[in-house]
Amino acid sequence: DPFKSIAGKDAFYFSLKDHPEEIAENILEYLGQLQPHRMYRKVFCNYLWDNVYNDLLKPFLEEIVDALE
Repeated sequence: DPFKSIAGKDAFYFSLKDHPEEIAENILEYLGQLQPHRMYRKVFCNYLWDNVYNDLLKPFLEEIVDALE
């Protein structure tokens, strides 16, 4: 699941099969326990453009260039 690989335990997940009232109650409960600083730190560390480039894009491009040589 791509969402869980990004947000992990720092997001609220629900099934589309769940009843809307149940989803709403669970969202309110989740928001009451939310620790937004954890998700902010994770997003800031993992998805800041410099980090994305250095950790993901640059190695990928280097691998492609090496394969072409």
